[in-house]
Amino acid sequence: MNKAVDSSYQGRLRVIALLALVMGIALLTLGLLLCVAQAPVFAQDATDPATTDESNGGALPPATLPNGVASGDVSQHTAVLWARSTATGTITFTYGINLVTDTVQMTTTVSDPWIPIKVLATGLTSNTEYQYQVTNAVGDAAAGRFHTNADVGEKTGLRFGVGGDANGALLPYVAVRNVPARDLQFFVMLGDSLYADYPTPALEKDIPENMAEMRIKHSEVYSANFGLNYMADLRASTSIMATIDDHEVINNFAGGGNAADDANFPETHGYINDTAYFENGLQGFMEFQPLNDEYYGLVDGSGRMDYERKLYRYRTYGSDAALFMLDLRSFRDLVALEFPVTMDNLDIPAYLESIFTTGRTMLGKQQLADLKADLLKAQKQGITWKFVAVSLPIQPIGQGGSIERFEGYAEERSDLLKFIEDHQITNVVFLGGDVHGSTVNDLTYQTGPDAPVVHTNTFEVTSPGTAVTSAFGPAIMSVLRLLNIITEEYYNSYLALPVAVDADTEPNDKDDFFRAFIDSRITPLGYDAIGLEGSSIKATLLQGDYMVAHAFGWTEIEIDQETQKLTVTIYGIDTYTADDLATNSADVLARMPTVITQFEVLPATPSTPTLYLPFCKK
Repeated sequence: MNKAVDSSYQGRLRVIALLALVMGIALLTLGLLLCVAQAPVFAQDATDPATTDESNGGALPPATLPNGVASGDVSQHTAVLWARSTATGTITFTYGINLVTDTVQMTTTVSDPWIPIKVLATGLTSNTEYQYQVTNAVGDAAAGRFHTNADVGEKTGLRFGVGGDANGALLPYVAVRNVPARDLQFFVMLGDSLYADYPTPALEKDIPENMAEMRIKHSEVYSANFGLNYMADLRASTSIMATIDDHEVINNFAGGGNAADDANFPETHGYINDTAYFENGLQGFMEFQPLNDEYYGLVDGSGRMDYERKLYRYRTYGSDAALFMLDLRSFRDLVALEFPVTMDNLDIPAYLESIFTTGRTMLGKQQLADLKADLLKAQKQGITWKFVAVSLPIQPIGQGGSIERFEGYAEERSDLLKFIEDHQITNVVFLGGDVHGSTVNDLTYQTGPDAPVVHTNTFEVTSPGTAVTSAFGPAIMSVLRLLNIITEEYYNSYLALPVAVDADTEPNDKDDFFRAFIDSRITPLGYDAIGLEGSSIKATLLQGDYMVAHAFGWTEIEIDQETQKLTVTIYGIDTYTADDLATNSADVLARMPTVITQFEVLPATPSTPTLYLPFCKK
C-alpha cells in the first residue's frame, strides 16, 4: 500500500489516490471543538547514543562473507545462526557466552556460494547474551551477538526494533545506521525486505526468472555500497524476526487466490501459493533470513494451507512481552475490485457493504486460530504487552487501497478485534508496515456494515520505510495531483511547507498538512482521526507527532522493567533518492537518525478500567 510512484507501484497508488474521492473536506464536530487540548511535553537528550554512529566503526565483513552474519528466530533455548560464504568448503559456527571459553562449534559444508548456510544452536540458557563467529574455508571470519529470551515469570525489561521496506537501489540504508548503538534484543522485519519485482542495480529486471536471479536480488540488500553495509551491521548486532509482504514475490499478490485469476502468474490452475514464482520468492526469503523452516500439516484438505510454509511465530520475552509474527500474504483471498466512487461523494453504506464481503480471509483458517489461542495464552500467563507484527496496517485509512489492507477484509478484521475485546486481552499493540510512514491510531471495528462503531483498547504503530522510492506523504500527494484529484493550488500549498518535527497539529508543516488531509477522508466513515488523544489508551506524546510521513526510519519499542511503561520512539532521516546517492553521496551518507516521534503508554490491567470519551477524541 502507498507505494512509490513507479511502474511497479502505479496501480496500487492509483487505488490509494481514490482516498480523495470518498468525501469532501470534513469539519470537526462541535464536541471535538469543545475538548480541552493538552500542551505537548518534549523529551530532549543531547547525549542520546542513537545520534552516534556505532554501527561497526565502518568495518565491512570479509569479501568472502559479503552479506555478513545473522541470528534469528531466537527462543529461550535455541537460535538460528546464518551466513553466506562465497568460498566453498567447510564453514564453522562457533558460539558461547564469550568466544574464549566454553564455546560450541558446529561445522557444515558450503557447496554453492550463492546459497546461505543456517544452523540451529540448541541447549542455550534463557535471558543470556551470546556471541558467535562464522569462519569459512579460507579462514575469513565475521562475528555477531544475540540474546536469548527470558522465561515467563520474569520481568527484565525489553528493547527491540521494528522496520521494513528496503529497496536495493538505495543502499547502504543510512536510516538504520544507529541500530547497533541501541543495544536491541531483536529486530522485527515487517516485509518488503527486498523489491524482487522492481529493477535494482544488481539485477535490472522487473522479475527474477529463476532462483539464481532471486538470490542475486536478496544478496543485494545485505551487501555494501560506498564502503558501508548498515544492514549487515544491524543483523550482526541483534537477532532477527521476519515476515513477508508482497514484494518478496510480486506486487499485491494474494497466495490464497486462484492462479488463473491473476495474470502475473502463468499457471492456469491451483492456488497462487503453489505457483513457481511464489515458491521461488518464499524460498529466496527463507534462504536469506535466519529463520527455521517450518510447515503447516494437513489443515482442512482444501490445499490453501495444507503443508505450506509457516511464517507465523509466537515468542515470549519474560512476562514483559509476547510477539506474534503474522503472514498476511500466503493465504489471503484474491483482492476484489475496488469500490467505485464518484468525484463528488461516496455512498458510505455501499462502501461498508463492499468491504464486509462474507467469508474473505487474509490470515487463513489455521493462522487465525493460532493467533487467537496464543493471545489467550499470553493473557493467562500474565504477560504485559502483546505485539502483533503485521506487514500491512490494521488501522482503517478509508477508501482507496482498502482492498489490500485489513480494512478490505472487514469481517475477519472485526472478528479478531472483537475476540481481543471479548476476552479482555489487555495491552495489544499492532506493529504495521508497508505505508512508508509512521501512523499511530487506536483501533475501532464494526460487526457489520450497519453496526455501530466499537472503540477498543488496542492501537497500532506503523513504521517508516528503511529506504523506498518515496515516503508516504509525497507519494500520495504527487499521485493525487497527477490524477487531478487535488488542485494545483492545494498541491503547491503542500509543497511550500517545511518538513518539521513538532507536537501540534497545525497544518503549517508537511506532516500535519497530510494528517489533516487523511483525517478529512476517514472521519466521515466513522473512523477515528489519527492519533491517541482522547482515546482509552493512556498515552503521552513526548516529541513529534502521531503521523510522520516524510522520512526514512525505524521504530524502537522499550518496556520499563519496573513500571512496564511502554515507550515508542521513531528514528528518522531526511529521505533520499538513487539520484541523490549518485550525485551527492557525501550529503546522504552524513545523515544521522534522530528522534522524530516519541510517546509513552501506561499499561492497562483488567482491574483498571479505561474510559473512552467520544467527544474528546482527537
